[in-house]
Amino acid sequence: MITENLFWALPVLLAALLTSIITRQHRDKERFDKAADIFRNRVLTELKGLYPVTQYWDKATFQIISNSITEIESAVEEFRFFVTRKAQFDTAIKEYCDYCKIISWEECAGWSMYPTMRKEGEVGPREKFNNIVKHLLSFADRK
Repeated sequence: MITENLFWALPVLLAALLTSIITRQHRDKERFDKAADIFRNRVLTELKGLYPVTQYWDKATFQIISNSITEIESAVEEFRFFVTRKAQFDTAIKEYCDYCKIISWEECAGWSMYPTMRKEGEVGPREKFNNIVKHLLSFADRK
C-alpha cells in the first residue's frame, strides 16, 4: 500500500517541482526584460540626439555628454542587480564615465581637420563614443 502511494506521489511531486522551476525562470526572465527596457530607455532618453552618433557635434554637445554621467550612473545602479556579468558591466560604465570626462570639441575637431595625423586603424572620438554606448546597452539585450 505504501509502495503504491509512493509510486503515484513521486511523479506528482516531480511535476510540481518542475513546474515551479519553469515558472521561476520565466518570472526572472520577465523581470530582467522589464528592467532592461527601463535601463535602455533611460540611457537613450538621456543621450537623445547624441546616440546614435550624428555627423556634427557643436561645442555645447560636450557639456551635455559630461552632464549625462549622473543620469547614466543612476540608471546603471538600478539595473546592476539584474546583470549577471557585473565585472564587465562595471568596466563598461567606468569606461563611459571616463570617456565622457575627457572627450572635447578640440579632440573631435582635430580628428576631422587633420586626417593625416591619424594612426592607421584608429577610431575617431565620435565612433568611440558610439561603441562605448553600444557596449553599455548590450547588457540590456533580451535573454
